[in-house]
Amino acid sequence: LSIVSADFVPIYPYPNMSVLIGIGQRYNVIVKADPMANGTTQPLTDNNNYWIRTSVADNCGPGVGVKKGPNYNQTGILRYNSSSTAQPQSKPWNDISLACSDETYTSLRPVVPWIVGDPINNVTRGAGVQHMAMVGGSPVVPIPTFPKPKLAFWNASDGKLKFTPLQINFSNPIFLNLDNTQPWNPLWRSSQRVWLAITADTETNIDAHPIHLHGHDFAILQQAENTPYTAANIRPNRLNPPRRDVVLMPTSGFIIIAFKADNPGSWLMHCHI
Repeated sequence: LSIVSADFVPIYPYPNMSVLIGIGQRYNVIVKADPMANGTTQPLTDNNNYWIRTSVADNCGPGVGVKKGPNYNQTGILRYNSSSTAQPQSKPWNDISLACSDETYTSLRPVVPWIVGDPINNVTRGAGVQHMAMVGGSPVVPIPTFPKPKLAFWNASDGKLKFTPLQINFSNPIFLNLDNTQPWNPLWRSSQRVWLAITADTETNIDAHPIHLHGHDFAILQQAENTPYTAANIRPNRLNPPRRDVVLMPTSGFIIIAFKADNPGSWLMHCHI
């Protein structure tokens, strides 16, 4: 495979034997029809029919530990003869990654780069929420630009974080306010980006979760697995980081994303599990 885009963001193509896809993620790939590629010994099948296989990642959400049938991953067929109805005889590739993770961070290099500046929603400017916790996940030590969590996807195990649902007036939807002349928030006119840290509670071993932001692409400044959210562990990559709209929140770790708040409306951020 040659992987050429992630969530519709064109990236510099890179080769791989398979692709790791979180729930809701999309990739564009180019298939090289070469059974002897990469030193493999896959023979051509007699009937030119090939299984397309989809495997459940190890230790990654529902289905973990469930006994799988011998052919559970045969989810599609590639036929070179459209009139054929024969069963494929192709064998699985060896050494396919079943990791519960995204594709390698450094491989997802957007063709059109973003250079991410300082967060526009820092504490001194008093705008917005900088840290959203999955469950608990408060910083071990105070972090000036990322204060303690004010929102959570569900109630925290310690009972201190309470979920507050978004209130929407369905009698006055956004599309009836497109000509609204109220002042535009000057922060939203900026070319700078909102930064948001999303964390998991490292003490309770929270599994990976695919996080989706509607209405925006975001840069993934950092994606850390089994890592507490502390000042010492924050190392954001601002130079052309991966960019998409669904990112896998690693097991017992954190992500830091950045996006332009330039698409007015009430946009949902949620987990795909």
